[in-house]
Formats: sequence, C-alpha cells, structure tokens
Amino acid sequence: MERLILFHLRQADRTNGPETRTIIDQMETESLVSKAYYEKLCQWKDDALRLFKLNHINYLHKRLFNLPMSFEHLDASQPWLAYWIVHALKLLNFVIPEETSVKLLSFLASSQ
Repeated sequence: MERLILFHLRQADRTNGPETRTIIDQMETESLVSKAYYEKLCQWKDDALRLFKLNHINYLHKRLFNLPMSFEHLDASQPWLAYWIVHALKLLNFVIPEETSVKLLSFLASSQ
C-alpha cells in the first residue's frame, strides 16, 4: 500500500487560487478518479502497478522523432509532444544522448 502514497492526482495546491468553474470541475473529476483508483487498487495484485521503465524509455525515445501514423495529423503539435516526451524521459532518469539532443534542437529550431 506504500504505492498509495506515491499516487497523487493533484499536482498543485489550488486552495489559494480563485474558484473558477474549471477548477471546481477539475477537482470533482480528480475526486471521482481518485475514488475509483483506490477502490480498484485494493483488488489489484502488487505487480499491477509495476512500471516497465525500459519499455517506456524505448517507446518515448523512438517517438521523439517518429510519430505513429495515427498521430500524423498532429504534425503541428510535434514540438509540444517532443517537450512532453523529453519531460517523461527525465522523470524516468533517462539521460538523452548528445547526438539525440543535437538532433532535437535542430528539429525544434526548424519548426519555429
């Protein structure tokens, strides 16, 4: 159950900000998802939450420059997708090779 501690839907404290309809909807959605998650967590075996880190890293690294066909219509969003892929790789403690970094910087510069 220690994994419960690691699972946090809400990344920011919203108690100090204005209560807009969007924030209220977001908090209600998070509450529903959290409730469903914790109910299911009790039923799942421990390995149900295993992170296959190497598989994730390989997939993300591969997709940094090559989007699947189903993503082709998102070509204009590719710099944004690259940002999130790099972020995910950093969260997984993956060090991006210099060759990839140079290629990525060149790609980002060409997409401006």
